[in-house]
Amino acid sequence: MLSLAHVLVQYKVFDMVDLHFLPVGHTHEDIDQLFSCISRHLKKTNIYTMDDMERAVMNSYNVPVFVKHVEGVFDIKKWLLPHMVKNFKGQSKPLHFQFKEFDGKVRMRYRHRSTSNWRPVLQFKDDDFTPIEESKGLICLKTLPNVDDVPEWVKPSIEKMDPERLRKDLPDAYQGRITCERDKQWLREFAQNINDHAKAPSSRPQRWFLHDLIDAAKQRRDRQQNTSMPDHILSIQQNIENECPDVVIGRPIPTSEDRGNSLEKMDDFSPA
Repeated sequence: MLSLAHVLVQYKVFDMVDLHFLPVGHTHEDIDQLFSCISRHLKKTNIYTMDDMERAVMNSYNVPVFVKHVEGVFDIKKWLLPHMVKNFKGQSKPLHFQFKEFDGKVRMRYRHRSTSNWRPVLQFKDDDFTPIEESKGLICLKTLPNVDDVPEWVKPSIEKMDPERLRKDLPDAYQGRITCERDKQWLREFAQNINDHAKAPSSRPQRWFLHDLIDAAKQRRDRQQNTSMPDHILSIQQNIENECPDVVIGRPIPTSEDRGNSLEKMDDFSPA
């Protein structure tokens, strides 16, 4: 995951990537509530086919949801492994990671929690304020993988299944409960071809999602460059960038311009 974040910044999909992990004992997230809706709906719904499962998920919510059947998953880990730094340990302890480009290199900083200081601590040379190379951040990848090298598919694992027993028991256990002939046919085909579920897709595509992310980021940057800011936004930005005036408590300190005006008045001897 950390190496993939490095890739996303290096290929300029994002200017910066922040990863935040919840502390132990406080890992309840909003998505848990969404999954609980599916769980409650399945308890009162009979599921016999994949079509039944898709309909059940869509009917679990009051708002429209999109369900997609995924045929294969890219093996991102295998794609990244040859490019990763070998000595990679201790990454399971910090809760906050940040990836950002610094002097042409993507570097990772980390901290235990949001109130902790970033590490590694930025250090400078004695003679000037040039940061020491090692203190700018850690580098996760020794080389950058080629985006055109589409990863292989993850091979499904059915080691914990007993295909022969499923092939025998599935029709006997559920045929009597299913009234729809179409569902019965689906179950028979599933049982007969159950070993096919352990096979990855036969061919890899020419493009994958990283191509789409890079293209979308480029289009976003082009739109931003070709779109002029409204005047009221430019005014706000100018006010932010203006130099902050001095804070004065008590008698105002006269400026050089004020002192010049006072001298001019003193040198003016013309009658009032």
